[in-house]
Amino acid sequence: MVRSRRTLHRHVGAVPGATGSSVGSMTTADPLLKALVADTVAVEESIPLDLYLPSGRVYGHTTSHEDFCRWATNQVNRESGYAGTIPPSPDPEYVHLIVQPLTMPDDPQTSDVVRIRLADVIAWTVG
Repeated sequence: MVRSRRTLHRHVGAVPGATGSSVGSMTTADPLLKALVADTVAVEESIPLDLYLPSGRVYGHTTSHEDFCRWATNQVNRESGYAGTIPPSPDPEYVHLIVQPLTMPDDPQTSDVVRIRLADVIAWTVG
């Protein structure tokens, strides 16, 4: 773990000296990241996270499972006319982030909520 003035950096997975573990092709989530996400959900707080995945980088602010399910239900209703709801059952193996997509200056600001499996996170920072 490397600590700078404002940002906590944590590398997991194949990074030498990492705390995450991998078995074959299955990787377990970094216990520190998992605990941090669980603690912020428990106290209903949001923190900024920068997550590095095999496919790229995602930056956003954490949000609750309930907020994610509400957002997902609204998206599905809008796109397909689905009238049901997606149950907000907590899943400690995932983190939900509110992300701001890049837009042009005249475009309206929108937010998306993404669901990321913690075991897929290679490295992360807070701040």
